[in-house]
Amino acid sequence: IAGIGGLICFIMLVIEMFKRGQQTMGIVVIITLFCGIGSLIALVIGWMNAKEWNITKLMTIYTACLVGSFVLNGAYYALVLPKMMDQFQNEINNMEMDNGDMEVN
Repeated sequence: IAGIGGLICFIMLVIEMFKRGQQTMGIVVIITLFCGIGSLIALVIGWMNAKEWNITKLMTIYTACLVGSFVLNGAYYALVLPKMMDQFQNEINNMEMDNGDMEVN
């Protein structure tokens, strides 16, 4: 939910950039979004212009969504990664046991 909220806020922020004559920055954040840094660039640009563009409420929600998304993703991987590593290790052990049982002629 935090990710969807963040995406909606990101889109609204980019629209605001285009409305305010910041087309170049709007294009930059769209392109760099796919590199993983666009949302952070948009966050900085948005807060720098929040009062002037009257988007303080949008920026507060966007910041909360990004922080929530980072925290929830971190918690997810902290919980899931050890289980995945155990499964991976079990598969490796099973493969080693299967290969050890085979005789070479």
